[in-house]
Amino acid sequence: MIMPKNRLINVKNTQMNDDIFIIIYISSFLAGADDTVDAELKRVTFEPKLITVAEELMQVNGIVETRKRGPVYIY
Repeated sequence: MIMPKNRLINVKNTQMNDDIFIIIYISSFLAGADDTVDAELKRVTFEPKLITVAEELMQVNGIVETRKRGPVYIY
């Protein structure tokens, strides 16, 4: 992905009702110790499932539902 060398950000000044424009130079930023590495950002952690949240929590906690669902009547 190609990033622009600088970015213009509009910041609202609530005291003077004026807009302040700040130019941030992305190329001047260096990765520090607290920054997240790119590989961690691109890692997929979500797995879609066709169960409800309650059913997923029951599976994680080892709860087994032994009751049977009652009949449903549609008129």
